[in-house]
Amino acid sequence: MNQRGKNSAPIMGQRLSKKSIQPQIVLCSTAARAQATAQKVLDQIPQKYEIQFLKDLYHAYPDEILNIVSKVSDNYQNIMIVGHNPGLTELANDLMGEYHFPNIPTAGLVTFELDIDSWSAIVDMPNPAILLDYDYPKKSK
Repeated sequence: MNQRGKNSAPIMGQRLSKKSIQPQIVLCSTAARAQATAQKVLDQIPQKYEIQFLKDLYHAYPDEILNIVSKVSDNYQNIMIVGHNPGLTELANDLMGEYHFPNIPTAGLVTFELDIDSWSAIVDMPNPAILLDYDYPKKSK
């Protein structure tokens, strides 16, 4: 992780800790940089969460990420995914049904509301996701 990432990730964690929606489960790539970023962000939130490190998130395409999410237990309402571009940026655009994000930067946080009753339904969502929040290190507070 470069110095910018080392500085940005805790700041984004502090911002996340002040938001109303907190992750209950974190799906994180096994890549060292993704794990380091996740830990620096998550160290700032007081809420308990489960974390799973998944090799399949490493450079995953949007459909692969959706497949991973579709297998998450419905006991969790809020999922955080820590992975890689271009897959995460493409996924965010796919979920919205339009091109909205040119690039989600390192430690960027995008929060969506999904019109589904079960994570298994995410692969065939009937409606686009609703963007609730988009925050990133260079955004004004």
